[in-house]
Amino acid sequence: MTKIQNVVFNGGNTLDTIGREMAITSTYSTASPIGYLEISGCTFNNFMYSMYFNRLSNAVIENCQFNGTKYNAINIAADGTAENSGSDNIVISNNVFQNISAANCEYDEYSSGIRLGVNTSNITLLNNTIGMLNNKLPIYVDKGNTQVVATVKNGDTVLEQYLLAANGTITLPAALEKDDSTFYGWSDGTNTYNAGSEVTITKDTTFNPQWLVISDGGSSNGGNTTTEPDNTETVTNPDGSTTTTVTGEDGTKTETTKTEDGATSVVTTDKDGKVEAEVKLPAAVVNEAAEAGEAVALPMSEVTATTDSETAPTVTVDLPTDTTAMVEIPVADVTAGTVAVRMLPDGTEEIIKTTLTTENGVAVTLSDGDTVKIVDNSKDFADVPATHWGR
Repeated sequence: MTKIQNVVFNGGNTLDTIGREMAITSTYSTASPIGYLEISGCTFNNFMYSMYFNRLSNAVIENCQFNGTKYNAINIAADGTAENSGSDNIVISNNVFQNISAANCEYDEYSSGIRLGVNTSNITLLNNTIGMLNNKLPIYVDKGNTQVVATVKNGDTVLEQYLLAANGTITLPAALEKDDSTFYGWSDGTNTYNAGSEVTITKDTTFNPQWLVISDGGSSNGGNTTTEPDNTETVTNPDGSTTTTVTGEDGTKTETTKTEDGATSVVTTDKDGKVEAEVKLPAAVVNEAAEAGEAVALPMSEVTATTDSETAPTVTVDLPTDTTAMVEIPVADVTAGTVAVRMLPDGTEEIIKTTLTTENGVAVTLSDGDTVKIVDNSKDFADVPATHWGR
């Protein structure tokens, strides 16, 4: 791979004195794509086009600063034949663009911040900040491009954008945070999906965050008033934590619990009853329990152990980096045979032999990022009568 890193390119002192058309360019090629290129940490000052590619594949453009252009900052033209200009597998991420498109050209393919030509495919745009002049488009996809566009926005800000073949998949971002609101999913205008969901894209689609808005002092007893859609319910638990339950059209249920001390959990139950939970514990909670010699009770609803590892509920615990903690996982109808099974990075599983059963579930010592399954490992001997003392 060719790498261009931490280089400052100067096209002119100002946009009016530009002397070079472009800093980085590629030609059409029928032999093979121009590719395996990484451009990172570079600065581009006052160019006609900062980058102009007639053909490009397998490239990354990241963490760059684009200061002033007459036309596009990045033009992936790809406007020849498919054989000599096909451009694909390109990631453009974490770049800052400002004062782009000073010439105020009437043609969108030359006045946009980033142009994706007719023969481009499999393009990923992530976390770019694009400041345009003359109200021009930040991103333009040529007419005739048969790919579909998936866009993830937060208000007017484009967080992620994908150009991919129809029926391709994307993974939606993690949950957002906003004062006085609780994030409960990404909506495409028809369906709402959980953060981190893998979604099949069949047509141009835009996803926007969905919020539960909580206002102080809105109720008659001085509590909180929650405005929420019909498929959402929020309750305040006896310990002061809140649990928001969102039920999807496919029957999937997501319960998000937040405690007063900053611990959170997200428990997702799919339409078939499979449970996946993720719990985040702040350092203060972990340290307090350690000093008291106690396990941290995870703030989540009870799970039910199964005898089949494939259908067993999973629990992932996020701790402060490089720490361990004893945690108590709530389990319904816990028995002496209920155990935690650690899922290892290579896909194998191991029973945690130090699992302890408690009145409310199982207690086990875990490291940051560990995922365990809750399994009923009881042995049932058919030849032993039900009234035998050993059953």
